[in-house]
Amino acid sequence: MSICRTIALACLLSFHAAAEFSTRDYRFYKPVHTKAISMESIAAIPLDAEAYAQTADDYRDLRLALESTSSEIPFLLKKQTSTEIRYVDQPVPSQTLSLKELPANRLEIEVRLENAAHELHYLIIDTPMRNYEKRVSVYASNQPGQWQEIVRDQAIFDFSRYLDISRNRIELPAPKARYFKIVIDNVTDLATSAFTQFRREVRDGTAWSQIGQTMIQRRDFRIDRLIFGHRAKQEAAVYAREQDYPVVSFKATHNLDQKQTEIIVETNREPLTAFALQTPSRNFNREVRIQVRRKRNGAPASWTDIGRGTIGNLTFRNDLSSSLTVGFPETRAKTYRILVLNQDNPPLTIGNITGRGPLYRALLIAEPETAYRLYFGHENGTRPVYDTAIVLAALQREKQRQPVVLTLGPLTPNPDYRSSVSVFSFLESKLLLGGAVLLVLAGLSYGIVHALRNIGTIPEE
Repeated sequence: MSICRTIALACLLSFHAAAEFSTRDYRFYKPVHTKAISMESIAAIPLDAEAYAQTADDYRDLRLALESTSSEIPFLLKKQTSTEIRYVDQPVPSQTLSLKELPANRLEIEVRLENAAHELHYLIIDTPMRNYEKRVSVYASNQPGQWQEIVRDQAIFDFSRYLDISRNRIELPAPKARYFKIVIDNVTDLATSAFTQFRREVRDGTAWSQIGQTMIQRRDFRIDRLIFGHRAKQEAAVYAREQDYPVVSFKATHNLDQKQTEIIVETNREPLTAFALQTPSRNFNREVRIQVRRKRNGAPASWTDIGRGTIGNLTFRNDLSSSLTVGFPETRAKTYRILVLNQDNPPLTIGNITGRGPLYRALLIAEPETAYRLYFGHENGTRPVYDTAIVLAALQREKQRQPVVLTLGPLTPNPDYRSSVSVFSFLESKLLLGGAVLLVLAGLSYGIVHALRNIGTIPEE
């Protein structure tokens, strides 16, 4: 009898695993607008905020079906990509021809490139100096003496006494010349020592005079080398295209005791790879940590780092520089925590926060005058396996076809939805386990009692 029960249970599990697709298992759907389809085409359906908010983290519960018959339609979920040409910095060898001191505390350096085949895009003045500010002008020529100004009074500086902020790179307007002249203003400065030396003179036990001396140090602007370079074009490569995702809300709390600002960010669970902060604060450089709640080793969920970075803003005279984006591995979470480590600095004013990440699209072969629905929200959905990837790759590679972009309609609760508890979930329930243990114990007890009763009926030999 037990063998029959085992076989029946195995058949039930096999039936569950091979169950056919049914739209009744999905809580929501979105209609797909197909007016853009006039013939059989490769189509792309970008997911939107409502779809991201209701789908599983790994998108295993996404299904595409015909509206008329509810038949399942194979598709390929893929990040939107773009072909991008990248540039890398490559130094160009040069030789210093002359160096002259000019009136008004200026220095002139003439340089010849060993190869004039490249357009120059930058000049780096490599120096060991700290805490300085200089103005640089650059002239270009194909013949010595016929100079044309290409950069005027560009600032280079180092403010490490206050913040870890410096700049010694000058962008050039891509001149195609072989000779260059660099003129640096204020090449020698006078630095006041941070210490003052006092001398006190005493006569007959009485202070007669006291003289304070401050040391003045002359500093010549030391240059280790001049680095000219150009941006070389790399081969075209395919990269995942990213877009901005507005957050649902955020709340910033300044914790003065811990010297940090805590920002709780709520999202629609889009696939994010970075947060960009907006702030009116100026001239700062702060460390930032990005966190989400995760469980570890059965312990309750706690905040866990997924990314670290530095944000900064420099606004000094005409010099503007800012970096307010912190990246992290692709993550889908409803709630994030951003920690801005202020140290002893005043807290930043957070004006807005924007998420950034890839866009996922469902690719399919769409028919004209055909209505589709995108279903999601299955409690126990499993990732489907289609051969769509091979088919679509072959079609797109053959004629470089670009997909027709379709849009999703409003989020609609599925009226045919019925909550289903899988056989596996039922078998894993504590109630069933307890009942099974009791049943086994009852069976053993019955067997023992029955055996004891029959002991006296056994005939003696």
